[in-house]
Amino acid sequence: MNQTLALTPFDLLSRRWLRPAEVCGAIFEASGKAVVFRDVEGRLALAPVADAEDTPARLRLELETGRAVIRPRQHEPAPLAEAALVTAAIAPFPGPGVLAADAAGALHRVTPRGQVTALAPAAGPVRALACDPVHSSLAVAREAGVEILDADLRRLGHVETDRPRGIAVRDGRIALAHAGGLTLRDATSCRHLAIPEPEGAPALDPSGTWAAGRTAAGGLWLAEIATGRIAHLADFPLPPASIGFDTAGRLVTSGAYRLTAWSLDRPPFEDGMAGALRTGRPGLVAVTAAAPHPRRDVVAVGRANGELALARLGHPDEMVLRPGDGDAIGVLVWSADGRHLAIGTRGGLAALVDFPAQIFK
Repeated sequence: MNQTLALTPFDLLSRRWLRPAEVCGAIFEASGKAVVFRDVEGRLALAPVADAEDTPARLRLELETGRAVIRPRQHEPAPLAEAALVTAAIAPFPGPGVLAADAAGALHRVTPRGQVTALAPAAGPVRALACDPVHSSLAVAREAGVEILDADLRRLGHVETDRPRGIAVRDGRIALAHAGGLTLRDATSCRHLAIPEPEGAPALDPSGTWAAGRTAAGGLWLAEIATGRIAHLADFPLPPASIGFDTAGRLVTSGAYRLTAWSLDRPPFEDGMAGALRTGRPGLVAVTAAAPHPRRDVVAVGRANGELALARLGHPDEMVLRPGDGDAIGVLVWSADGRHLAIGTRGGLAALVDFPAQIFK
């Protein structure tokens, strides 16, 4: 007897591909026309954001009920475009394609179709890349420091530091995590904060007030840039791999058994619960990825069991899009317009979710 399994929202809204290894990163091209998935072996695979069977094309309103209904896709999504390049780091580029560094430190442009163009010869291994598309500047972290480049790879400046561990660029501001702490630089100043053992790329809030990141010991640090005050939050079951700020400057992280978030109107300097926003539901499965929406007070939440949900900051309800199947979600990245969400899992699933505007109402 044939049985038809009920389709989940994830089934209806997403295009999905299986990669040969864990998907550890995803970025959208600066123009928003393509998404790039990177696996733990450094391989890149690209998909166009445009889709002939996108969600609006499959959505209709039932006349009797006024309810929105999305019909299933009729065709499998086109295969991902593979880039013939093994990468050490990738970042958006101020123009078509993305910037990629190979194992030797040479820089390349990868087009949305996967074509690779050499841009600069090897100059030592690259530890991290970051791009500020608004100001058309790039930051390339190598062993001895960070080079600041323009879109034509002309050198604009250099930040000397020892053993860079992560870098972020936002609105002309640069935050560099390294063995000695955190270095912050903008057009008029450069300062250092003594943060013990920062690890990975820091996050910068939209206003330029806050920076945050994880520590090598698996905790979270939060810094008020103007005053240099630092909060250390250590009680995470898992290292907070996802750390970010929403458009209102609220801090959002993964690493606990529910989404963790703080309103920084009352920063958690003395009390780790000060300003805490109870969001979503607590449970026995850890949140392994979290991504604030770039325009709404919504957060995408991925869990260790593979569940994907949307939650509103400060509210207990969640909208489950993908039930757990045991394949932990490690990557969640929104497009700049907030319509698409790129997803990567430990089992190698790469997916692109196309949200209709109605889902956020």
